[in-house]
Amino acid sequence: MARSKVAVLLPRLSGHGGTETVVNEWIERTNQDFWGFDVDFVAASSTDTQDWHVDSLAYLDHHVHRNRLIRLTEGTLFTLRYLKSTRPNIVVVLSTKLLQVVSAIRKIFRLNFQIVTWLHFSLRYGTGFDLSKISLADWHLCISSGIKDELLDLGIKKSTIFVIGNPVKPVSSSKMLSVHPVVFVYVGRLMLHGQKNLHEMFLGLKGLRSDWQLKLIGDGPEEEITSIKTELSDLKIADKVEFFGWRSDPWSAFQSATAVLLTSKYEGFGMTLAEACARGIPCVSSDCPVGPRDIISPGKNGFLYCPGSVKDLTKCLSVLSKHSVSFNQSIITDSVSKFYPNQYFSNLRNIFRRFLS
Repeated sequence: MARSKVAVLLPRLSGHGGTETVVNEWIERTNQDFWGFDVDFVAASSTDTQDWHVDSLAYLDHHVHRNRLIRLTEGTLFTLRYLKSTRPNIVVVLSTKLLQVVSAIRKIFRLNFQIVTWLHFSLRYGTGFDLSKISLADWHLCISSGIKDELLDLGIKKSTIFVIGNPVKPVSSSKMLSVHPVVFVYVGRLMLHGQKNLHEMFLGLKGLRSDWQLKLIGDGPEEEITSIKTELSDLKIADKVEFFGWRSDPWSAFQSATAVLLTSKYEGFGMTLAEACARGIPCVSSDCPVGPRDIISPGKNGFLYCPGSVKDLTKCLSVLSKHSVSFNQSIITDSVSKFYPNQYFSNLRNIFRRFLS
C-alpha cells in the first residue's frame, strides 16, 4: 500500500519563536517515522536564519531574493512546482496567505489534496491573518481551544476543527523551586509593549514589597532593548533584572526559579508555560486570548490574572514571593502530560487518517 504524502508549507520564519520549536518537533518525529505518512516541510520563502531546524531530508528550503515582491513571486512559483511534482494527499498551511496560494493552485490545476490550516496565533488579535479566506480550507488544526472558539465564531463547521495543542518534551529532572531569593523568569521575545507586553510585567513586579529578581531570556531589536532598559531605570528596578539574550536552550540559563511569567496581550498557545510546567516550574500568566487557559490550572500549576490588571498581577506575584502557597512539582509536570509527544503524535496520526477517510 502506497504511503500517503503530507506537505507542511511554512511561512517565512525568524528561527527563534515558538512556532519553530513545534515545527522542529514535527521534523524530529518525521525523521523517526510518521506512522506511514511521508512528510515534507517546505520553506518556499526561506527563513531569516538557516540553523534553527534539526537536520532532515524532509526539510526543503528555497533560497529567495531579498526583495519582498520578488521573494513572494519566487516562493509562489516554487510552491506550484512542488505541489504539481509531488502530488501530496494533505497540505498543511501555517498562514492565510499560503492558504490562498494553495487553494488557487488546487483549483486552477485541478489537483486533489486536502487543505489544512495550522495557525499559531489568536485569529482575532494576531496580525497578518485574512479571516475571510479561512473557509478555503477543508480542515483546521488548532493549537488551543481558544482558536477553535474563534473559528466557530467565523462560521467554520465544528466537525472540521481539531484541537491538538503543541508537543512538549517531558524532562527527566525538574528545576529547583527557588524560595530565597525569589527568582522570576521570562522566556521569549523582548517587547516592552505590543504582544509580549513586558511593561505590564515590570509594573506588577514594581508593586512587590518583598525582594525579588527577574531573569529575561530572549532577544529583540536593539531599540526595543534600549526602551526596556530605560523603563527599568525609570521604575528604579534595573538592579533586579538580568538580561541573558537569546539561548538555543533557554532553560539551561538558570538552575532554580520561583515561577515563569507571561504577560502577553495575546498568544496562540503559550509554549513557554508548557515547557516550564514540564520542568516542574509554576507559572503566572495573563488570561489572554488564546492558550494559557488550556495550560494553567490556578492553584495547581500556577495562576492566571486578568489581562491589563497590574493589581491582579501583583497579587499573584505576592502570593508566590511570600510563599503563601506551595506547589507539588510532580503535579505540575503531570498537568502537561497530555502535550507529551507520544500522546500528541498518536492523536495527530488519527486525525490525519480522518482527513483521508
